[in-house]
Amino acid sequence: MSLFSRKLNETGKRALSGVVSGAQLVKVCIVLVGIIGCIGNPVDGRYRCTLKHFIRLGNSCYFLSAEIVSWQEAHFRCRDKGAQLAVLASHYEDSTLRSYLERPEFAQLGRWIGGMWAGKWIWAAQGTNIDSQRSFATTAVYSLEDTDQWMCLYMDPLNRYHWNNENCMRQLHYICEAPLARAITTMSNSTDALTNAEDDHVTNTVHE
Repeated sequence: MSLFSRKLNETGKRALSGVVSGAQLVKVCIVLVGIIGCIGNPVDGRYRCTLKHFIRLGNSCYFLSAEIVSWQEAHFRCRDKGAQLAVLASHYEDSTLRSYLERPEFAQLGRWIGGMWAGKWIWAAQGTNIDSQRSFATTAVYSLEDTDQWMCLYMDPLNRYHWNNENCMRQLHYICEAPLARAITTMSNSTDALTNAEDDHVTNTVHE
């Protein structure tokens, strides 16, 4: 067995026993590719908000407007940002956002979200029903008359940001929502450097 083969074998054993450092681990992936595959995961996957002025709360990204507009205008402004009026489909998402808005440093402002009345409450961007009553300020808000028109949902600061209804033409602040984006970090540069180092090592070993 050549010197290089012995070193390769020793490195592989150390990797399998879990005692190889991060740099050595990448080295093992390069050397052993096509034999036993890479040991470990060289990709660092992280989620973050990539849209400008959006903040991460829980598992979504939110934009809190400084200007006031009608519900319809808010709908289009969110779309222009690559987002939508907030769809708070889970209790966790709703309570996380309410807790944030209730922080003392924020002014108490009513803010449009994506619900509208169409004979029943729906998330307009998706066309899906709003079935849960727990986030509404009162049961009366949840059960409007079929004849009620142009009613939309907003987060009401006077009711601890539970949902209330208002004429969609009223001008309020609004909340846009966008999904988290996964940022992929590769180790291509490190891989290239280590590959060159391995080539140099092989060349030196052959000359020896």
